[in-house]
Amino acid sequence: MSVSRFYDYFHRKATEGQKKRKETAAYIVVQFKRLKGRMSYRKLYRYLINRDVMVSLSQVRQALCRAGLKSKVVSYYKKRKQDHDSFPNILERSFQHGKKDVPTVVCDITEFRLVNGLKVYFCVALDISTRRALGYPLDTHQDAQLVKDTI
Repeated sequence: MSVSRFYDYFHRKATEGQKKRKETAAYIVVQFKRLKGRMSYRKLYRYLINRDVMVSLSQVRQALCRAGLKSKVVSYYKKRKQDHDSFPNILERSFQHGKKDVPTVVCDITEFRLVNGLKVYFCVALDISTRRALGYPLDTHQDAQLVKDTI
C-alpha cells in the first residue's frame, strides 16, 4: 500500500454505520451511568432490548469496555458461624413500677438512611414502667455523646 493511499484511508470520513455505532455506544454508556453502574453488560443488554433499542450483546460489552466501565458487585450479608455470648436475663421482662423519682430507663438507637444517601441516628430513652419517651435527639454520628444528650 502506498503512503498516500494509507493517509487517504486514515483521514477518511466516518460512514453512516460508524456514526450510528458511535451514537449507540454513547447511549449505552449514558444508560449505564444513569443506572449507577449496578447492571452487568448482560443485564444492561436485556434492559436496552426491553426498551426497543437495537443493540447486540457484543456492542454493549465493547462500549462499556472502551469506556472503562465495570458494574458494581453487590456483596450480600453473610451469616457469621461463630457462637455469641449470651447474657443472663436479669429483668425477665417483669417491668414493675419503681419509685416515682427513679425511673427505669432503656435506650435504643435507630439508624435511618435518607434519600440523599446520608445516615442519621435517632436515640430515644424510654421509661419502662410508663412507656414514656424521656428524650430523643437526632444526630449524624453514632457515638457516646448522642446517648449523653438523650439522658
